[in-house]
Amino acid sequence: MKKTLLISALVFYFGIKANAQTTLFSQDFSAGGVVADYVDGSASDKFTAIVSGNTTTSTPSITNNALRVVKTTAGSASNNPFYAIRTSGFGSANIDLVQCKFNYTVSNASLFQTSPNVNFLIGSTITGDAVVGTNFHSRIAITHSSTTVNSWFVSGNGATTPVGTLYSGTQTITLVANNSGASKSYIAPDGSTVATVGDDRFDIWVGNNLEVNEGTASATTSTLSSFKFTIPGQTLAGTFDFDNISITSLPLTLPISLTSFTGKAVDQNVLLNWETASEQDNDYFEVLRSADGKKFTVIAKVDGAGNSTSVKNYSLVDENPFAGTNYYKLIQHDFDGKTSESDVISVNSKIAASQLSIYANPSDVKITLSSANNTKGKLQLFDISGRKLSETLVEVNKGYNTFSLPATLQNGIHVLRYTTESEIINQKFLK
Repeated sequence: MKKTLLISALVFYFGIKANAQTTLFSQDFSAGGVVADYVDGSASDKFTAIVSGNTTTSTPSITNNALRVVKTTAGSASNNPFYAIRTSGFGSANIDLVQCKFNYTVSNASLFQTSPNVNFLIGSTITGDAVVGTNFHSRIAITHSSTTVNSWFVSGNGATTPVGTLYSGTQTITLVANNSGASKSYIAPDGSTVATVGDDRFDIWVGNNLEVNEGTASATTSTLSSFKFTIPGQTLAGTFDFDNISITSLPLTLPISLTSFTGKAVDQNVLLNWETASEQDNDYFEVLRSADGKKFTVIAKVDGAGNSTSVKNYSLVDENPFAGTNYYKLIQHDFDGKTSESDVISVNSKIAASQLSIYANPSDVKITLSSANNTKGKLQLFDISGRKLSETLVEVNKGYNTFSLPATLQNGIHVLRYTTESEIINQKFLK
């Protein structure tokens, strides 16, 4: 059974981690012209054939930047159907999960009989003849209303009575077909819903509405290597427009979908929270921190959920944040070693800057340093002219620290500079 998860407006995705989405076919007819301009089996964006069928009842053309078919009357079931087919150069990349999308409009229509009037098929042995279940894997069957002019519904099996919403006007229809051997996740047409489709199953969407959920494939051995639009000969009069046709191979691994990543100061710490809507092959997260938003250091590792289609919540307490603004990001690691990064967030901690107390003796300089966190730093002594007198690297603990810098200073004003990853403090003192 399908499970969909609505991702909030804060959603962003880690990168695709397996086969990137590949466009197999795309045509919007924006160049105009005539039907013959869009027939070329060797061109990746054209059809192998566009056939009018019975030319006395069916005439295709390129009109208003769309493939238009005008039927003047119905023929018999034995009349050759109109079809536009692509059978070559389509399935060479071992396609397993395919999204097929197009705009559909019907106008000037007679009241139709309740049988499928328009079909879209995808499979491996599709030909220009009638719709035969052994020839295709998945099907969009568009059936027009017998009571409401220019209205229609979709099904996956050629239902003769409405099984969903009646649509009219121009609508975007999307088919997602899966024959990968396992259930797969994908991003729905709204761009923010995570949906799943089982092996040898298909989903059909109209706009953002899921009209066919887990339809059963007709020929489970059929590869997703060709497609066809067809209008049967017995379909009644009407004008049918097909436009913005797009066939894409979807990635077999869904991006990790991160619905939120937030941080806030809590006492002297920073609390980080993040949430995923789904995960695929997620081994672990690295949490990184930066003082400037550019140079990041790993501060923690958090195990991932592996594979999940349910919401997962994660949290981490940074007990050693910098004073002022801290920048954080996540790096997600797959089991196969691939990685993806999140966006960067910033959190203003409640920690004050480090405090220095300096006392110069005849042979050394005593320094008391109050630090908000454990860190590594550098202490440098300068005279009033800017000449560096000494430099020492120090390990700084959270709280109070004391250091002694050997130095024989002349009387006068000097400067001590304390430098860490997150701050630079210059403090004058008198010898």
